[in-house]
Amino acid sequence: MFELNTLRSILTLALFVLFIAIWIWAWSKDRKKEFEEAANIPFQGKEISTTLQEDKK
Repeated sequence: MFELNTLRSILTLALFVLFIAIWIWAWSKDRKKEFEEAANIPFQGKEISTTLQEDKK
């Protein structure tokens, strides 16, 4: 059976690998368009308001 410190080390390593994987996924070129669209949401003004109001109906 593993010691507690060995399990902690494995868990820490697994979480670090998961963090790196999420970081790579978020910064991949495939997501650039989505980020640009999200960045422009504040500048769309009434277009977004109208869309949100239509979704509520």
